[in-house]
Amino acid sequence: WTGSAGAATDIVVDTNNADQFNVSGRIVYLEGADILHAESTAVAVSVASAIAAIKNQYNKFFMCMTTSRDIDVQKSVADWVESQVDKMAAFIDDYTSPTWATNSITKYIHDKNLSGSFAVSTKLKKNFLDAALAGRCLVMQPGSETWALKTLNAAQADDFTETDYQKIKALNGNTFEDYGSGVIVTYPGTCGDGESIEVVRFAYWQADRMQKDLATLFVNRNKIGHDMPGYEVVCAKIESSLQAGKDAGGILLNFTDENGDLIRGFTVTRPTMAQVSAQQRISGDITVQFEFYLRYAIKHVT
Repeated sequence: WTGSAGAATDIVVDTNNADQFNVSGRIVYLEGADILHAESTAVAVSVASAIAAIKNQYNKFFMCMTTSRDIDVQKSVADWVESQVDKMAAFIDDYTSPTWATNSITKYIHDKNLSGSFAVSTKLKKNFLDAALAGRCLVMQPGSETWALKTLNAAQADDFTETDYQKIKALNGNTFEDYGSGVIVTYPGTCGDGESIEVVRFAYWQADRMQKDLATLFVNRNKIGHDMPGYEVVCAKIESSLQAGKDAGGILLNFTDENGDLIRGFTVTRPTMAQVSAQQRISGDITVQFEFYLRYAIKHVT
């Protein structure tokens, strides 16, 4: 082999197919390619400024990941993400670390009750379950998916004991292992605060969808009056945004409760003229209240 040091020991010919090679448990096809191993050392104190510089150049990314298992680097990324209104972070956590129970990224985001980050624990090196899970789910429409019970490509399952799993689960961590009967999937799909990953992602998407819909509405209209007809136009647009969230699967469908009353998945409350102050009319501001029920996923049956 030619390339960087370490390639010859990491890559071995598949005994059943001379054109395929095993690389850390993965099968790849190579044809005239050099295998390069490289790494850089990230400094925790520089993480926030580095990500901010990236954001200033390109702000359309949503999820942050780092190949580093350095706890200080991971903490810096998690803290930065939590300060954002439209970003999430995925982490790989080294369960073999002797300080995992007291100083791990799983424990850190749990203890700080962070909703924008989640961690997947593994005992295996070069097992990037965070990237594998993100790649599996980010291609799905927000609201249509759950990040639990997902099979992963190019990833290795762990052989956690039930005690291991309960320790990880107690800190709202995630695993990729045998869920039962030989089914290898992710579970339970939760962020540091215990909220489902897909719910946080959907909430960010819904907020962005509504903001864009309203911005488009105001830009495309010469004027929307600060009166009841104008309020109706704005509320109708908000309802349209929420309906898109319902259609995507993130908002509960209408249902009838035990009393026979119809419960709507979302409601938008029209403001009255009496509720709007003179200063609001002068400044062009309006407050519209709405609510919706999140549509959670079934993940386990007892």
